[in-house]
Amino acid sequence: IKGKKIFIAAGARPAIPKIKGIENVSYLTNETLLELRKKPESIVIIGGGYISAEYAHFFSAMGSDVTVLERGNRLLKNEEPEISELFMQEIGKRVNVNFNVEITEVKERGKSIEVRAKHGSFEAEALLIATGRKPNSDLLMPEKTGVKIDSRGFIIANDYLETTKKDIFAFGDIIGKQMFRHVANREALIAWHNAVHGNKVAMDYSAAPHAVFTHPQIASVGLKEKEAVEKYGGENILVGIGKYKEVAKGEAMEESKAFAKAIVHKQTMKILGFHIIGSFAPILIQEVVAAMANNGDVSYIANAMHIHPAMPEIITETFANLREV
Repeated sequence: IKGKKIFIAAGARPAIPKIKGIENVSYLTNETLLELRKKPESIVIIGGGYISAEYAHFFSAMGSDVTVLERGNRLLKNEEPEISELFMQEIGKRVNVNFNVEITEVKERGKSIEVRAKHGSFEAEALLIATGRKPNSDLLMPEKTGVKIDSRGFIIANDYLETTKKDIFAFGDIIGKQMFRHVANREALIAWHNAVHGNKVAMDYSAAPHAVFTHPQIASVGLKEKEAVEKYGGENILVGIGKYKEVAKGEAMEESKAFAKAIVHKQTMKILGFHIIGSFAPILIQEVVAAMANNGDVSYIANAMHIHPAMPEIITETFANLREV
């Protein structure tokens, strides 16, 4: 196959950890579980990231007995600590979550699968491996063309989505920047533009949002507080917390613990990050994403009237509570 321009968008696949006996058990991944025709009465999920969180919520809602095994000390470690903490409290009401689990072996026991760890064992009808994703570059061997890959196997692409080989572009999960479908869609547009036009456009990830479709819902865009402090210095950062219960609609919904968090640059009032945990989080965050994508400051949102009573008031409430770190 030849072409004047080549685009590599070969994606990623589930990363399966090296666990003794894993090749001898019928485990599920986020892809193969979609083939299930019958609900498992019980399921063990190995991993504590987005895939684990969403399917733990799903199966528990369907009535399965769900156990999550995480080798670290928190779930959703890429979220703000306060959001991760509240999520763990809420999911823990419906799911058996275990931390600091070092798995040593898995094996089938009749109709069940046993997961053995250094400190105990866990047994369920089904096993879901949710320990991350790996790029499909090893199936292509792009390094034979001069396209370089990094130590984890992801294809190296610059801000213009150009690889290290002229006229070969790459985007999506295979470059490992932000592994979300909507990000890949934007990268595809940028890569195509740069391939056919003389004026190059850089891919901007600063306003790339994501959501976690659990209960409670989570949505996030931009920097976390720690990242902002490290980048700009604590004296230049303002942080605001807005609780759902502080606005009329949130109080009516009895969202007592749900909240939003804003991170803002003190001198310019530019929005650096925004994070929400609570109902409608993926919808509510969109006006912040739009402001950030247009290099906007807090005034982009504060100057706009927000309907009362309606949940978007939580956004203005959060910015109204900005304080020095």
